[in-house]
Amino acid sequence: NNLIMKKNTFLTVCLSLFLVCGLFSQTAKTVWVSATGAGLANGEDQGNAYNSLTTALADITTAGDILRVVGTMPGGSQNLAKAFAYTIEGDAGGSTLTGVDKATRMFTINIPSAGQNVTFRNITFTGSTNSTGTGGGVLFSNTDATVTFENCVFNGNSIATVEGGGAIYINNTLANLVVT
Repeated sequence: NNLIMKKNTFLTVCLSLFLVCGLFSQTAKTVWVSATGAGLANGEDQGNAYNSLTTALADITTAGDILRVVGTMPGGSQNLAKAFAYTIEGDAGGSTLTGVDKATRMFTINIPSAGQNVTFRNITFTGSTNSTGTGGGVLFSNTDATVTFENCVFNGNSIATVEGGGAIYINNTLANLVVT
């Protein structure tokens, strides 16, 4: 009887740990952003899309998360510094992220972090003109990370410096770039 009781106690403890870990584990989610989104939105669906790319990016917290861009959205100057893989994705027909004239590039990926893998899908990058930094659209100088561009277009981006990269500037030979 004592052996059976120990087995039951052990199984109960294991089951309890499994249930507790399951409650606290996070699953990947989709976060929505749109220029017409509500200011007090929670980003959980298109009807409650954030209206700020910065706010939406802050809500990307788990590996596998997707930031879903609806329509045309100001890109601003975003520093992508997450230590896990995630996706910034537009509509199937494409969405547009617009830059600013005489500002820094739209996206900077340069925090050394293994696993900081970003996929851009169905996005047009445009309007980042006369950028004051390298990479009018994207600066990528990270090691041990991969940036993937799937079905993306770079149109009308330029830089005002001599370093280069009107669309993408890669500043590290160890950086992994995938373009399809």
